[in-house]
Amino acid sequence: MSVFTSIDAKDVSKNLPLMDINMAVETNGAYHNRFSETMFQNLHPQLNTYNELFNNAVTMFSNRPCLAYRPYNPVFQTYPSSYKTLSYTQVQRARCYLGSGILYALYKNQFKYSEVHNKIDNHLENWANFGATDHSFILTIYSDNRYEWILTDLACVGYSITNTALYDTLGESSTEYILNVTKSPVVVCSADKIKKLKKLKSSGKAPELICIICMDNNVKSYTDYDLKLEVFSFQDIISLGKSHKLNQMPPTVNTIYTISFTSGTTSNPKGVILKNEQAVAANTFLSTTMKRVNKGKTLVFLPLAHIYERQTSAYALSCGYMLGFPKSKKSSDVLRDLIEDLKIYRPDYVSLVPRILNKLQSEVKSYLEKVDDFKLNQIIEQKIMNQKSFDGNKASTSNDFYPPYVKLRKRFGLEYVDWINTASAPANPATLEFLRASMNIGVRQLYGATETFGAISTTSEYDTSINSSGIISICTQFKLGENNELLVRGATVTPGYFEDPEETAKAFQDGWYSTGDVATVGKKGEITIIDRAKNFFKMSQGEYVSPERLENIYVSCNTEIESIFIHGKPTESFLIGFLSLKDDNKIPKTRKEKIELLKRINGSVQGINRLEKIQNVHVGTKLLADILTPTFKLKRKDAIVKFSELIDALYEEGPLLSSKM
Repeated sequence: MSVFTSIDAKDVSKNLPLMDINMAVETNGAYHNRFSETMFQNLHPQLNTYNELFNNAVTMFSNRPCLAYRPYNPVFQTYPSSYKTLSYTQVQRARCYLGSGILYALYKNQFKYSEVHNKIDNHLENWANFGATDHSFILTIYSDNRYEWILTDLACVGYSITNTALYDTLGESSTEYILNVTKSPVVVCSADKIKKLKKLKSSGKAPELICIICMDNNVKSYTDYDLKLEVFSFQDIISLGKSHKLNQMPPTVNTIYTISFTSGTTSNPKGVILKNEQAVAANTFLSTTMKRVNKGKTLVFLPLAHIYERQTSAYALSCGYMLGFPKSKKSSDVLRDLIEDLKIYRPDYVSLVPRILNKLQSEVKSYLEKVDDFKLNQIIEQKIMNQKSFDGNKASTSNDFYPPYVKLRKRFGLEYVDWINTASAPANPATLEFLRASMNIGVRQLYGATETFGAISTTSEYDTSINSSGIISICTQFKLGENNELLVRGATVTPGYFEDPEETAKAFQDGWYSTGDVATVGKKGEITIIDRAKNFFKMSQGEYVSPERLENIYVSCNTEIESIFIHGKPTESFLIGFLSLKDDNKIPKTRKEKIELLKRINGSVQGINRLEKIQNVHVGTKLLADILTPTFKLKRKDAIVKFSELIDALYEEGPLLSSKM
């Protein structure tokens, strides 16, 4: 079902975003967007695959800049102050050369031997028949965000090649598992990943791997006969594609676009099957809700290996936006790197996650304490109050031009940013209110999952619904199941998990996908996520606690906290915490200092009751660095295992504060 059928595909953007979509209604036990009870699949019948969306963008925005990057100078170890760009026409040409070159290099590869390698030889004959069960060989992308990542993804889309992605925080065992379960014969990666891949190959843990394509052109093409592996530079593959160019092999709606592996804490990650159907429906949702910016720009900050950034980046490409990529050499300070890139690139919007917003709020508050400008604080407080008065109220006044207020935005790189998207976990409402007012920008809170190809609901930029994740997509329906678990269905929802029928069966109830999230529904049909069902724990008093909500509040209300893990037991009456502080010098060395720290941080938190305040704590720096996902979500099970002995010790020591504190 298409949103528009009586207009030309090129005119669709003139009618977006849609109006009258700011409410959901219930029909026969299921909630749908009030725009229509019908669940839509795409914007237009001619925009039915991701490939068609990008080709349409090339037709409409041929000379606009598409991808922007700052090339690193290894000699001087610096970045230029400006971005190099590739236009939509240049990207179209490059992706066709790249796709052709990949197919040619694999076709000529001398080390093919298995059934999956037969898929390479038969690709030219079979690509038109690929579907949800019969797919191409699987190409793997393995690097941080860079323009070659997007170029490779678009090349796969143009030639009906299914892809997947690796990222280091999965761990070596998961990398091995993904390469084996997908039987991936080719990995397109950055130079720093080659050694890891060759190690896996040499130990017999990636037997199907016969080709590596390096994104960095300082690596020359060669053949490793001992490992039966061919290695190419990115430029050499493009040159092969120029010499042996193939016409596009466009996918159908049922062609598997990607297999996105979740960064769960189980022994093996689950591979979520996402067809072009899901990719297009996810794009349709964002296209119908997000405002259009003429010649817009976005910064690709979050990992492309995760579906959230992949969804928003694909949407940006379909709109003719320019995608800017962060510097590749990063420091240990994620927020500082982000601010640097924001200042130089000046995007119209950027997609972030609550942990980054918490850090940003903390830094802004710390700065405000230092400058001690009464009028500046008054402007922010008044704006918070005014923005609460009704949905969509930006609360603009002449004070927006007060020089210290303008300087505040500029200091944190948000001078030109119109709005921020946040997803991946519920954000603290106080954080959203503060950032909207202090940075004078809109913030959209979205909700979704890998299994729904990212976001399926969103608030407005200046939404007054406390904790809300907004209104459901026109492509999706939802209802609340047992124990208020959110269940969803529609074109954005995965058909299942790759090579895992058992997990697929567990995930669905009569055609509804079980999200594992506990939710409530507001007066306008808006979704509010309470927490992951598995994250809740019961205290000995019988009270249930949502640790993620508390963690967000503690970080956003305390400028000295870098990150926190909060834990409780059903046999205990109090909560404990594991704190990473920003300053080593503030780590308590005595019991008395620890008590003072607890009093200080508990005194700052707002909106939680006495039982939800932590009563004992272990403190350090960078405590949680190795147990965060690429989107900065805490791997809670890993944290429990890592700190198991300390958890027991803290409970044995008992609460350090009185029950009244």
